[in-house]
Amino acid sequence: MRKPHKAFILAAGFGTRMRPISWVVPKPVLPLWNTPLIFHQIRLLSGWGVRDVLVNLHHGADAVMRATREAVAEAGLPLRLDFSFEPAILGTGGALRRAAWFFDDTPFWLINADVAADLNPRALLNDFARHKPLAVLWMEPALGPRTVEVQDGRIATFQSERPGKPDTFTFTGLHLASPRLLRFLPDRPFSSVIEAYEAAMRSGVHVRGIAPAGAFWRDLGSPAQYLDAHRAWAARSRKHPTAFSAVATSAVIGRRCRIEDAVVMAGARIRPGVTLRNAIVAPCTVVCRDIEGPVVPVEAVQDDWSAAALACDALGWDVRDTNANALAPRGSDRAFTRLTCDRESAILIEYGERRPENAAYAAHARFLRRHGIRVPAVLADWPDPRVLLMEDVGSRSLEAEVPGAGPSHIENLYRGVLDQAARLHRIPLARIHRAALDLQPAFSRTIYRWERDLFAARFLGPLLNLSAAQQTLVLRDLARVAAKLESAPPVLVHRDFQSSNVCLHRGGLALIDFQGMRLGPAAYDVASLLCDPYAMLPAPLRERLLDYYLRRAHNPRAVRSIFWFAAVERLAQALGAFGRLSASADTIRFARYIPPALAMMQTALTHLPPLPNLSIAIRIARAKWPTCQCR
Repeated sequence: MRKPHKAFILAAGFGTRMRPISWVVPKPVLPLWNTPLIFHQIRLLSGWGVRDVLVNLHHGADAVMRATREAVAEAGLPLRLDFSFEPAILGTGGALRRAAWFFDDTPFWLINADVAADLNPRALLNDFARHKPLAVLWMEPALGPRTVEVQDGRIATFQSERPGKPDTFTFTGLHLASPRLLRFLPDRPFSSVIEAYEAAMRSGVHVRGIAPAGAFWRDLGSPAQYLDAHRAWAARSRKHPTAFSAVATSAVIGRRCRIEDAVVMAGARIRPGVTLRNAIVAPCTVVCRDIEGPVVPVEAVQDDWSAAALACDALGWDVRDTNANALAPRGSDRAFTRLTCDRESAILIEYGERRPENAAYAAHARFLRRHGIRVPAVLADWPDPRVLLMEDVGSRSLEAEVPGAGPSHIENLYRGVLDQAARLHRIPLARIHRAALDLQPAFSRTIYRWERDLFAARFLGPLLNLSAAQQTLVLRDLARVAAKLESAPPVLVHRDFQSSNVCLHRGGLALIDFQGMRLGPAAYDVASLLCDPYAMLPAPLRERLLDYYLRRAHNPRAVRSIFWFAAVERLAQALGAFGRLSASADTIRFARYIPPALAMMQTALTHLPPLPNLSIAIRIARAKWPTCQCR
């Protein structure tokens, strides 16, 4: 086999999940330890003997081309660089069709620009020479979604129905391909190269996948993954990796600053005493307060991001003095950004059309505040572009406060939250109806069925591998639980009344994420808080707090009688949600709540009449996820 001397680097993506950073710095030129990502790929390919490199461009084309040329020139690499401009983005398959002129009759490398990669290519080259397939693809056996099935070195499918199971892999985005690949590309402008592989496989042509030993790969699709790649890259040479700081030489760091697991890009200025933790600071950003997550100057992105400029105008802030700090995804169809100007701040919420209840957030907030419930104030509301501007009530949640707090402090905090719950649940139904709130459908047989179907579809099946017959038996037990709740007197409930949705702010507290409010049993809210997997409470404290709430409840007997039924119902819903969220790279952190949710479910079941099928399922699950940091 002739040694590959050509490579095509795919660098035309939008970098959507890296916003707002990718609006300022296109993802291919984001620094990985102060070196542009794309140059890491070029240096790797050059070491493999590549001499001709083609880069496709779309979003941030000028910046990507300039950074690539400068990096290659400074390193003095013996490479010829070409660029393929895409006025309309073409996808990986369309990009190959457009670049057909670049290839000759020798195999070529195809690689994504936005990954951190390091490997010896020998295994791929040897496999290609021995089997002469259409392509050999680098597979990752442990990380990522693992949706590719490989059998005896051949790819069987790219869309496994059992992702994450044995013999499934993640495709890393590195191909060693024959130019024959171009024959299988769809005859249309936009397509994926995977379509070409699938077409080839249907015609009997082999596509192979291997996982070379000692290889290193990380996807950099989101801010969390970007930071993890820095951490992992540094850890390769350390036995015990510690917190990292990747600071550009031209950045200015003030005295007494604390930088942990953070990237600070060129020209940024960090004021004295500021703490950066899990932060990404864009070029030329001035940071005057502690931050987590990505932060960019609004002035640099306002042409692309009108919501930030709209918010600045409503607040009377100068965009030249305003930063945008993107907050971590919360598992809903919303993006949260903290806008800061000098010592002032506000929260910008942008929401899509997938979850209609998000449009009710502003009206709900105003109604709750009128009734003495502590929620953030609405600063501005633009329903048409689906943008909301809210008071900033801080980032410290009850969930974050509990682990380091003393018992009396925790109890006092929870009493304050339960006071708010009791006040919420005592709002007269007539007043709620007069307000004509756009509430979600009331808890009913249909809603409870939806919750247990979520539990089956996202947890019992894909994560626990229970058969359809076994799932049916478990759902029957849960239907018995729901039947107990259906007869409870309805009140206005928060619906997601958990520690992560309670913010501690200026000596007080504020409830958030109340867009899902509906009528239902008060016990659902109380059990959601006191049996919360996010902050596991000791049993004696949970009982004291339940008694505290009951002394303030409008109908304490009804709440007490169904409390543990409500806990089982809520925990089943939570486990289904954790299964759904943990399947996404952006929200995989929710997987860590599965063990405490299972432990709490097992505790709840001991307080109820026998539910044998559900109990067996939870015992099986606890054997699979035994770890639980219970207090």
